[in-house]
Amino acid sequence: MMLINHTVSRLSLFVVIPILLLGSFIFAQGVSAATYEVTMYQDQLWPCNLNGCTLRSAIREANANPGDDIITFKHDGLYRVLLTSGATDEEYKDFDITDTTGSLRIVGNGSRNVAIDASYLDRAFEVHPGASLILQDMTIQNGRTEFGAGVLNNGDLVLDSVVVARNMAMWSAGVPGVGGGVANTGNLSVSNSMFEYNSAYGDGGAIFNNGGVVDIVASQFEFNNASDDGGAIRGDFGSITITQTDFTSNNATGSGGAVYNEDATLDVAYSGFRMNSAGGGGGLRVGRGGVDVRDSFFQDNVSRLGSGAAITLMSSSSVGNFERVYFDRNISVAKGGAIFSAAELNIDNSVFAHNESLNGGAIYQDIFNQMQVFNSEFRDNVAAGPIGGGAISSASTGSIRDTMFKGNQSVGPGGGILLAGSGRTVLERLVFDANRSRGGGGVQSGAYSSVRIVDSVFVGNSATSSGGGAALSGLSEVENSDFSGNVSGYYGGGLALGNGTHSLSDVTIGGNIAAVSGGGVSTSSLAYVTIDTAAIFGNNAVSNYGGGVYNKNELSITNSEISHNASGQFGGGVHSDVQLVALNTTISGNTAGKLGGGIYNGSNATLSFVTIAENESNLLGIYSGGSGGGYFGHRTSNVDLKAVVMDQNRDGGTGMADCYASSGVVNTLGYSIINEYAGCNVSVVNGDLFGVSANMKSLGHNGGPTKTHALRRSSAAVDMIPAADCTDVSGVVVTADQRSFGRFGVCDAGAFEL
Repeated sequence: MMLINHTVSRLSLFVVIPILLLGSFIFAQGVSAATYEVTMYQDQLWPCNLNGCTLRSAIREANANPGDDIITFKHDGLYRVLLTSGATDEEYKDFDITDTTGSLRIVGNGSRNVAIDASYLDRAFEVHPGASLILQDMTIQNGRTEFGAGVLNNGDLVLDSVVVARNMAMWSAGVPGVGGGVANTGNLSVSNSMFEYNSAYGDGGAIFNNGGVVDIVASQFEFNNASDDGGAIRGDFGSITITQTDFTSNNATGSGGAVYNEDATLDVAYSGFRMNSAGGGGGLRVGRGGVDVRDSFFQDNVSRLGSGAAITLMSSSSVGNFERVYFDRNISVAKGGAIFSAAELNIDNSVFAHNESLNGGAIYQDIFNQMQVFNSEFRDNVAAGPIGGGAISSASTGSIRDTMFKGNQSVGPGGGILLAGSGRTVLERLVFDANRSRGGGGVQSGAYSSVRIVDSVFVGNSATSSGGGAALSGLSEVENSDFSGNVSGYYGGGLALGNGTHSLSDVTIGGNIAAVSGGGVSTSSLAYVTIDTAAIFGNNAVSNYGGGVYNKNELSITNSEISHNASGQFGGGVHSDVQLVALNTTISGNTAGKLGGGIYNGSNATLSFVTIAENESNLLGIYSGGSGGGYFGHRTSNVDLKAVVMDQNRDGGTGMADCYASSGVVNTLGYSIINEYAGCNVSVVNGDLFGVSANMKSLGHNGGPTKTHALRRSSAAVDMIPAADCTDVSGVVVTADQRSFGRFGVCDAGAFEL
């Protein structure tokens, strides 16, 4: 008759790791170990002799015999706990292991063949303090008591190739039971074993560890359940080490669908967590003590009521370390589709894919501790709630380096990353590709955040609101990064810079689209922005303003190229509403549907050593007067010019293509060249040349990181400015051109020094 319908199979998750057969608590058998053979199924205390031997009798005699002992079974079958009364504790109910002078090894004939059945009267075994028990090749089943329904271990227990099944830790005196399979206060070693269908009305459906040491190798935990915490394992104090072990379909009504660990160390390696569920922490719930996980995976785990579908790190005094871990298709109804962390969080060389939550599709990092992510990948994660963070939502500080974010999405802001705290975060050598959100397709930072973005690429991201590539508020520094092919539904196709202070240096912003304004970059009314050594080209503000840059407050641009951008209405290259300062910058080949092909100035501007060429306005053909192909000044505008070149711009043939200011004010501090100047409202001062071509070459690579219009040697701009006047509008000496090539002695007008 088939008594046990399950087997223990060696895991194949990580076959490269050698199987550790018996863990770290195996006790060597001496050469003089006594051996007892169980020949009878009955549960009686008959002496073991030629007439036979029961399991209870064999255990009693082994307890009485000093040193190591071995018990074997002559027959396969079911060995039940049946005695309900006796003179001493070892004479009835569970089998008590009491000998402290050696170890008792009980060996079955295979986990399918020999079963120790507690008959729901008590647990199967109790290991007393100082005693040692090794169980091999058998099943422990149908135990029922309040503490350790399968086995209670207060000494040393080894389970090797053992099935622990259908044991139940019950209520007792109003207290829920713990440790459905095993309750441990000593040393527990598990190898090549299976825990399935065990349950606890309290904690630890399969194992409850209270201050002991647990080592689990090459085992499986399936369909275990806890009405409180730790569907498979609950650990309090002590330590738990898990290696090459699979946790599948375990459940906790509270937290920790697979494992709940508090005030203890937890180390996990080469293990898998699949389809576990809990109110919070579907895979692991870790409190004080922290956790190290490496070379493992978490897949299809669920947090039904709380956060962290794969892992919840609840203690701000602990650390979570994850190396070479794969998180896939974990779902939380709150924060952190894969991980919710209040702890210090360190992630290296890991993958997060297809995870989902309301806030932080893959990770939510709380305010209390920093987060470090290295060499990892986040793809196709989803934040389905309004707060955001398609891959990561962080309210803390930290750094993310050498990591890819691809195809993540958020209903709220931050398709890749949402930085919502007040700390500083460094994003270095990252790739953001095809992420989507309401705002900040790649990254969104909050009003109190500080972020530094270095050596990163934003390509093909989108936002239904602003910031197709990124939407940054607070304090931001962007260095040596590329924003290309991003799209926004309103402002800032590449970058939307909100209230705060921002610096962009050595950046490429190209081919981005904003449906309204700021095809490349948009700034808010309380943004203070500096841009240095930028190539802003080929961007489009479809319906409104600022094909390259849309500025609503204070903007400084130096050593940059703004070329071939387009706007539906005003400011093909730059649209500025408040304050614009430009130095050593080329504005070329931009187009505007209406006014200001190169620059539309709505307020105040200062331009020094700027070249404005080959731009075009009035593409819609609705203006018969000047529309400012190069520069357009609003009627309330004011601009100061020094060593500026405006040439080869177009506005529909009015003769006022390079500069048109209407009733706005244009002040020249000398040494500027404006070819078509009628309507510019300016007078010649200090060697200005009006009505003269600068005789420049087409826009091209002439050295340096950005494109320029090289001057021909015959150009009137060459050596136009005396050495003493090679200063900007503010009187500061200008020692180099846009390319960082030196200006020595007499210098040239415009952004290029021959």
